[in-house]
Amino acid sequence: MKICFLISKFDCSQKGGGQVNIMYLNKYYRERGIDSFVITNLLKGQKYFENDNGMKIYRVKFGKRGYVKDALDIIKRENVDLIHSFVCYPPTIRICFNSKIKLGTKIIFSLIGKIGEQQNSILKFFTILFSDKMTIMCDYGKESFISVPILNKKYEYVPNGIFLENFSPSKKKKNIILSVGRIHRQKDYATLIYGFMNLQPRFKNYKLVIVGSVEDKEYLNELKNIIKDDMSGIKDKVIFLSDISEDKLSRLYSDAKLFVLSTTHEMFPAVVLESMASGTPVIASDNTGVPESVGDAGITFEEGDCEQLGLIMDRLLDDKKAYGELVKKGLEHSRIFGFKDMAEGYIKIYRKYIKSP
Repeated sequence: MKICFLISKFDCSQKGGGQVNIMYLNKYYRERGIDSFVITNLLKGQKYFENDNGMKIYRVKFGKRGYVKDALDIIKRENVDLIHSFVCYPPTIRICFNSKIKLGTKIIFSLIGKIGEQQNSILKFFTILFSDKMTIMCDYGKESFISVPILNKKYEYVPNGIFLENFSPSKKKKNIILSVGRIHRQKDYATLIYGFMNLQPRFKNYKLVIVGSVEDKEYLNELKNIIKDDMSGIKDKVIFLSDISEDKLSRLYSDAKLFVLSTTHEMFPAVVLESMASGTPVIASDNTGVPESVGDAGITFEEGDCEQLGLIMDRLLDDKKAYGELVKKGLEHSRIFGFKDMAEGYIKIYRKYIKSP
């Protein structure tokens, strides 16, 4: 069995989203004797081909004349049985369509990011039409495609999953409020920073640590200006980390007193589960697929409401009983979403369409 992962961009240093899922799936599949590789867009400064710890990554320039042929040449040369696409994007849909028609390749599409307002109904329709099966992580994923009735016959639930063994609670928490995710407007870190400013004076010894690759330098500068112009003295208390090891990230999850996800939209964010598995209570915005990932094991606040966020952080840091209950609920909730279950869910679907072992 050979699987081709298709995604719009791929950076091996990325700490979240579909890219991380693909890296972990590739590793897990190798252990199960399943061969897989990646085809993605060629961005400035990237190589056409690289092998990252046993994972082959091919890059073609999406949109450039001949890119579909280049992708099909790779798919044919690698003798691919199935394409597993993690993006609904015109260039990747063209690759899937041509591979299905010309090579007879089976197509699985996984909806892992927001699509409703970003893509039109025609794009949704063709994504579904060319897919043999679609997978969604939560009910919000289904709602994103609700206008296309054929979906009811094509989708299966495969919830997000994490490597539970990589995360464990710390016996002694530090005065850290943590957030993890790329530096992008979608993450709405401005609300988080303003909420942090609203903490009661007795919590002013806390630090806010934001971990994520910088995708929007202009937005990062805006955030730094907010911090710079603030008169409450948080200038040296907000820390941005863009390149840290998995071990250090795991320690941060465990050490942090609170985790906050102030995003404007997500499908089923793994960072919520990783925080809970580390014994760190989660506060998250109440939009899109976030409430489903949080369940009753965390607290949600109205998107963009920094005052409400500040009050919730104050309350949790003050109330040891409520804090302890959330730690317990979070640990129990996270155990439901192991990475192995997600990977085996995909494999089960693959085997419905591939005859080879």
